[in-house]
Amino acid sequence: MSEIVNQRHSFAARAETERLTDWLIEQAKAEDYDRVYTFQELSDVAGVDVKAKRYILRSAQERARKRVGIEHGPVNGEGIKLLAPREIVDKGEHSRQAVRRKSTRALRSLACVQYDELAPEDQIRHNMLACTFGMFRLVTSRESTQRIEGAVAAEGSQIDFKKTLRLFEA
Repeated sequence: MSEIVNQRHSFAARAETERLTDWLIEQAKAEDYDRVYTFQELSDVAGVDVKAKRYILRSAQERARKRVGIEHGPVNGEGIKLLAPREIVDKGEHSRQAVRRKSTRALRSLACVQYDELAPEDQIRHNMLACTFGMFRLVTSRESTQRIEGAVAAEGSQIDFKKTLRLFEA
């Protein structure tokens, strides 16, 4: 078993997770982005039913990502597949849209609060959350995304966080 140490816990990986991690890393070397690793195939490698014990599959995918930088995605009802670089970028775009939707919902919920009835410390938390979710909405809008894309294109590479924030100064 390999030992993973993070800031909170130190734990040993299950043998099933290690076997599956090593197998996923080995399979990724072929760079076959069309191949679907079926749940049956994954279960055979792990030695357990990965549909019943999904945490083993998730852990193996996370370990493979951390070790060698590979990303897998689901194939509904079948298994998983190695994601091509373009698919990983598409996944990031999908996540951006999800953050925007969730921020909108959170702001709508916060708007329902009877602010004057909150204790002072809860008013502070309310305002902090409203500011945070408002910022998420601002930077995930289509216009903001285009603004950031323009700055990245002009720079010719990724821009740092401070430069990104300056794009939103009034």
